[in-house]
Amino acid sequence: MSGTALPAARSETPRPLIAVSCNQCGADDFDVVTTVDADYEYLGVIDEAWARRSFRFVRCRRCDLVYQNPRPDAEEIFRYYPAEYGCFAQCPPPGRFMAFLYRIMVWLKKREILPLLPENGVLLDFGCGNGHWLRALQGAGKPRQRFVGVDPCEAQVQMLRAAGIEAHVGTEVDLPKLFASESVDLILFNHVIEHVPDPKATLRMLASLLRPGGNIRGVTPNIDTWDRRLFGKYWAGWHPPRHFVLFDVPMLARYAESAGLSLTESGSEFEGANHWSVSAHTWITEHGIRQRPGAYRLALYPLLLAAAIPITVVQLLLSRTSVSSFVLRKPLPEASCEARSF
Repeated sequence: MSGTALPAARSETPRPLIAVSCNQCGADDFDVVTTVDADYEYLGVIDEAWARRSFRFVRCRRCDLVYQNPRPDAEEIFRYYPAEYGCFAQCPPPGRFMAFLYRIMVWLKKREILPLLPENGVLLDFGCGNGHWLRALQGAGKPRQRFVGVDPCEAQVQMLRAAGIEAHVGTEVDLPKLFASESVDLILFNHVIEHVPDPKATLRMLASLLRPGGNIRGVTPNIDTWDRRLFGKYWAGWHPPRHFVLFDVPMLARYAESAGLSLTESGSEFEGANHWSVSAHTWITEHGIRQRPGAYRLALYPLLLAAAIPITVVQLLLSRTSVSSFVLRKPLPEASCEARSF
């Protein structure tokens, strides 16, 4: 969600992490799920003092939400979003194999997303990063459709504007200044809900922007999965300290309900193969193979990804992958529902 253009804390040593209550129910009663020893993915990219910290994830005893506690404050978290961060990466990625997979993914997603947008509809990509979805969707969209991105990174927004895409610098608190209530038909919420400090409030804000019958379409890590149990603290889905809250499908449904939405679709993403490969890469590098900056730069990563593909296919057939997709719908007014039933 953020990058080097964002304000970052300038202290020479990390500030103390802050304790937080459960975002779902407000309780302070929890069990420790795991403690992750470091920001494994970006060791060598961000300052060692910040990367080599322990980050604890807990499960609320009252409602079962899994969340990071304690965690960095609102200013210091920006240190953990370097220019090399994933959502700012080159698209398509370098290398024939990675670029091939990327093109397949984009083609499939266009087929899923565009049917949700009316002919004169408005699409908001909240937390758009480098805007690769906006570029693909706008290029395949219809003339009267409007595609808009919002992201806190000014550099990314400027690049999107230069490419002819409508984009704005902002976070959830800026949305009411950018959009009128009930003016958006479809909101993309891809790998964002786990990053925002208050996902409950953010989801309510997004719901207020949706027209009745509109949808939020997103993806987020799935805590209830084989690879999380296998890799433990090395699981890529923890992604500390950037992931504040982690979900399973029932918890997503509860969050949707609290925002006046309904979970109408949930599924598993093939992107879960990436979690297998990053998790395995982290385990390997922490057990003797020389660490180099950036997990995604190593020649080892594409090999691990290729090995993860058949595992992910089996997982898709038998269970769920570690990346969930979801569609949250804003209900039509009762009168509209009754009229439609006749």
